[in-house]
Amino acid sequence: MKRFLAMLAALIMLLAVTAPALAESEQGDWQTDTSPYDLTVYVNLSWFTNSWDTSIETRSDWLVTHETGVNVEFITPTGSESERMYTMLASGELPDIIMANVYDTGLQEYIDAGKFLPLNELADKYDKSFYDIVSPSLISWNSYDDGNIYAYPNFASSFENVNAMVQANDTAALGNYVGDRVVSVRKDIYEAIGSPDMTTPEGFIHALELAKEQFPLVDGVPISLVGFQPFGDTGNDALYSYIQQMAGIDRYNEDGSLHDLLTDPEYLRWLKVFREAYEKGLISRDVFVDQRAQIDEKLKAGRYFVSFAGKADINGSNNYLYTDMGGKETGIYYIPVDAMRNSAGEPPEVMSKVLLNGWMNTYITTSCKDPARVFRFLNYIMGERGQHAIYYGVEGVTWDYNEEGVEEFKPFMTDGSVSGDDLARDYNVYGNNWAWWNTDIINVFAAKVDAPFTPNDNYIAWSIPYMVHYPELTDLSMPADSEEHLIETNIGLEWGTTLSKMITAPSEEEFDRLHQEFVARRAELGYDKLYAAQNALAAKNKAKLDPYR
Repeated sequence: MKRFLAMLAALIMLLAVTAPALAESEQGDWQTDTSPYDLTVYVNLSWFTNSWDTSIETRSDWLVTHETGVNVEFITPTGSESERMYTMLASGELPDIIMANVYDTGLQEYIDAGKFLPLNELADKYDKSFYDIVSPSLISWNSYDDGNIYAYPNFASSFENVNAMVQANDTAALGNYVGDRVVSVRKDIYEAIGSPDMTTPEGFIHALELAKEQFPLVDGVPISLVGFQPFGDTGNDALYSYIQQMAGIDRYNEDGSLHDLLTDPEYLRWLKVFREAYEKGLISRDVFVDQRAQIDEKLKAGRYFVSFAGKADINGSNNYLYTDMGGKETGIYYIPVDAMRNSAGEPPEVMSKVLLNGWMNTYITTSCKDPARVFRFLNYIMGERGQHAIYYGVEGVTWDYNEEGVEEFKPFMTDGSVSGDDLARDYNVYGNNWAWWNTDIINVFAAKVDAPFTPNDNYIAWSIPYMVHYPELTDLSMPADSEEHLIETNIGLEWGTTLSKMITAPSEEEFDRLHQEFVARRAELGYDKLYAAQNALAAKNKAKLDPYR
């Protein structure tokens, strides 16, 4: 018996010693297994056209597959994105990975159904480098009430990094976080009419009248004096946050509660300017029906005088006008303009683009063939080595180290001698391979590039002095299964219907009547309850970030 007890004690001691080692032995990284693996990735964007082509050995995706063994198959919806998400959930036939926007319809249902693996658990079991790649603030921000984080943040910004830049007033670095809500004008037209002051209602209307009088046609087609964002069921952002930011309207009341933009006098003052412009024939009926494709087409043709496309959405068309269509010489391209200030003449407040929620985040499904392998691959491609591969590409092909030991693109990559389409096809680097994008790392790489001037540089330089930072207001949308979400949806639909009527109202009195009706209807729909929930969420968001300030 004593011998048995001694053997049992020895076995227990052996297990005590070896158990942590066995658990730890599951820890690894992307180099643990580099055998071939076909990774299926559903991207919930009907317009996503990125390909993963390993047949061309000069491409960045070839390099990633060469290093990791992982070959990516992108799958996209052919019809409705939300329908495809629901169909996959109902069938249970899921890919290894789903990439989706945090706001996408159906995403919450996947989480509620337990179809996504908690990344913190995968990190603790398989690869703790996750905690070095994703900052504590992003983990805190994106964690659910159950304590788990399901979304690998993509295109997300570390609050710690941005806050340090703000404290240091590092304007060069902050340029990477300039927001999009900036008003543009066509440079040649604006200068030809005398670069008028557009910060007042009278000046704004007068500028439109001058442009219509002196430039009635663009390439034989009537000029579109104003271009907005696409109108949707809930209104138009050009007539919402663009006005708020250009007019410098507060986000908070003096008591710390959220400011109600839709009843703000300065906001309504500028909405009335657009009503007047429509009444005078300075805004086309097309703005209510044009969608993104039509807006982009008009931008590429330079048909707008004033555009609310914003810094990001106008960038591609603006580069085309400036480089391919000779805008550098003719001035036919877009520049930011100081416009739509409040009645006190105070400067704009351009919200910084600190995407704590990320965009097109990555979720590992419970159907994933090899969670450890896939999670380690994500840590590779979202980490410094993987980001280096997708940004710079193959050493000696698209880049080399210079004498100072700093990466330097070969001249053909940045001098315009090779078309953008050819660069994307043959090399897929320098912003083309963007499916996985770690903003904190990529911005460091981008700062090293001595790139030629682009029109986007004007937007960055113009916006930096006006930047403000309210990251806690990044997302105040209500949970999909809540009563507040239903209230939010119904109020949004009510506003979407009312906004168009207000802009097309035949008189200012009718404008006021429509607005008063909306405010009353909003109250009936439960606005007070929604407002209280939004204030609570803003406070909760702020508390998440306070430890990292």
